Amino acid sequence: MALLAAITVAALVARFVSAETSAPKIEGVQPLSEETIDKVVMRDSEQEAIIVKRDGRWWVREYPVVLLKLNEMWETAEVLKDAELISVNPENHAAMGVDVRNTTVVQFWSGDKLIHEFLIGDKQLAPIGEKLITPWTVWARLCYLRYPDQDETYGVFCEFPERFDTRFKYWVHPIAAEAPRDEIQAITYVYPDGQFSLHIVNSTWVVTSESGTQVADPQSVLDLLRKAEMVVADDFPTQDEISRLDFSISDIQMAIITREGSSQPSSVLQFLEKEHGAYYVKNADLPYVYILEAPQVAEYLKREQDLINPPPAVTP
Repeated sequence: MALLAAITVAALVARFVSAETSAPKIEGVQPLSEETIDKVVMRDSEQEAIIVKRDGRWWVREYPVVLLKLNEMWETAEVLKDAELISVNPENHAAMGVDVRNTTVVQFWSGDKLIHEFLIGDKQLAPIGEKLITPWTVWARLCYLRYPDQDETYGVFCEFPERFDTRFKYWVHPIAAEAPRDEIQAITYVYPDGQFSLHIVNSTWVVTSESGTQVADPQSVLDLLRKAEMVVADDFPTQDEISRLDFSISDIQMAIITREGSSQPSSVLQFLEKEHGAYYVKNADLPYVYILEAPQVAEYLKREQDLINPPPAVTP
């Protein structure tokens, strides 16, 4: 059945792209852009993402939206008005990802006014039950759409799938802190049982604590600086989780200190233990809360001995 669905769509697309005359275009679509729209709702049977424009900036819940993904979405939204007719047969809806069971409902709002609502097939995988369906394919690069009350289905070029992604976490700008490695002059840690600093003395990285100063292992320092360049979240807490967190009494603090005149300011990251080795993380200068899972935490939260001793050799 999956093969049959793929063949059906292939035939439709082939007819679409090889037609000598232009196919009819979708009618009634108003211009859709950041200038005309201030809210976009994207939902499927399992998830929902809502991006909203406030004070000239786009937000998803309480987080800023990642600009690359936003720009890609608008790239597709702005050409929906040029979508060309592919099928008038409702039996093809599932294969194109515009069946109510496997579609993405996309709404464009301006203030309190709903401008447009479409059923859009932009997923690489949009199953119905155990039936494998792949509306977006790398060779066709089409997204499909129709009005909810109409059978006519149209196609528009989409360079990549998931332009109207229903997964909240993939819209969130995930960077808690960033600093070019050659602009970092120190990293300090404050633990419940003590604190220490990794910093440069006479062009040499050293570790200083109450017990004294020791030369740091160059490879361990380089690995840490690479990670400290960009602290990227693994996930994001719910609003209920955030309301129960008190970062004024954080378990651990990590300060990434940049040199004077750096392109990025210094930052203090506050860590609150979650579970299974994960931590909630907050940049002290920003209101956003992130989650780092255990593998990433181990890359950032170092102890003195981690930076003094060379890392274990990798066995081939």
